[in-house]
Amino acid sequence: MTSNIGSHFVLDGLLNASEETEQQAKTSAGERKAKVMDAVRGHFRPEFINRVDEWIVFDPLLRSQIEAIVLQQIERVRSRLKDRRIAIEIEDSALQALCVIGYQPAFGARPIKRAVQQYLETSVAKAILRGEVAEEDIAVVSAKRVEDGDFVEGGQQFEFEVKRKRRAKKQKSMDSIDEAVPVESR
Repeated sequence: MTSNIGSHFVLDGLLNASEETEQQAKTSAGERKAKVMDAVRGHFRPEFINRVDEWIVFDPLLRSQIEAIVLQQIERVRSRLKDRRIAIEIEDSALQALCVIGYQPAFGARPIKRAVQQYLETSVAKAILRGEVAEEDIAVVSAKRVEDGDFVEGGQQFEFEVKRKRRAKKQKSMDSIDEAVPVESR
């Protein structure tokens, strides 16, 4: 079971994290946990609190951790497309856009899966349906910031684009050609 009770204390830690030394970070993490537990005690009855074996207060995710989670979700999409014999190549612009859209400090990494589905999977699916990407192709996904329009979660507006890249035809290696063509002796 997870809860966002007291998450504003964790978010305060996120804002101050860049200014802290390692010792200050450990101290402030302990202070944050104490504040979160005070909020928990103010919300739940003691009977419920006593039934929970352990309370874990999560630290805010680092940028590298967010990227790793997005890459994990992209691998899930990649394996699904493999069944259709379509490869996927994610440009850095799309990866960074998914990180921005998918991570919300108040909710952690939960929205990342939804962002990958909504922006990456939908863009690729539409390209497949329009016939822009087919079997044996590579779907190259990029994103760019859009200034007009409504803002999406994460405070940014992005437009995702899928382009077709043909796979290189497998050519027979010279070894296999030599083996296939007998050499006449003189």
